[in-house]
Amino acid sequence: MTHAPTLPLFICSVVQRGGEVGRTQGASAATTAVGVSTTGAPPTANTATRHTESARRDNFITCVIGRPCRLLDGLGNDAWSASVTGDVTDTPTPDNPDIASVERFIPAPADVIFDLLADPSRHHEIDGSGTVRDSAEGSQRLALGSKFGMSMKAGLSYSMVSTVVEFEENRRIAWQPRPSISFMRWLAGGRIWRYELEPREGGTLVRETWDITQEVHPRAVRGLRSKTIDAMTKTLERLEQVVTA
Repeated sequence: MTHAPTLPLFICSVVQRGGEVGRTQGASAATTAVGVSTTGAPPTANTATRHTESARRDNFITCVIGRPCRLLDGLGNDAWSASVTGDVTDTPTPDNPDIASVERFIPAPADVIFDLLADPSRHHEIDGSGTVRDSAEGSQRLALGSKFGMSMKAGLSYSMVSTVVEFEENRRIAWQPRPSISFMRWLAGGRIWRYELEPREGGTLVRETWDITQEVHPRAVRGLRSKTIDAMTKTLERLEQVVTA
């Protein structure tokens, strides 16, 4: 779970590059992948192949958890499926660069899980990114249209204000964070964090999704995809630990 964890990093990127928002790590990786030499020498076919494979590996996710999990593409289709037993699994990047989802089966009722997700004062308990601190409003029950502030820290301290944009009791909740300072909103914000719950025998299948289709500058954050997937995987692990304790 996170509420736009990379705002300070994003701002630094914009300042250092003089506003060339698209030239981020992700964009550079894409350029390298098509065979542009980084040493000044003309690229060869082998160089292009190696760069392509390297870029693909950079976008893989390593998943080492104790339960079956799946990474989904933007259409909800399986990008991979694995029953993890402690082995490292390389995961191909889904086709849609602006949407990534991670699923985990959690042996707890959907309503118990949803109650935690709908209480922003508890979000720090399950945050896998390490950036979420405290909810500005304290404990409250979220509903469609609810707004809640969150104190964050990713190098620098900052705050975000999220709006609940999707809500179905015990089934789905999503919020869209933006910077609390209005003039900062042209720099970042607009991504959506979504949780979908599907009751299963013995528990609930939980899907967390990172959706940057409405992000102010989506190209500037695409390079964070793999890191975000790792954070979401950790979030679902912590979610299970909390609701089954």
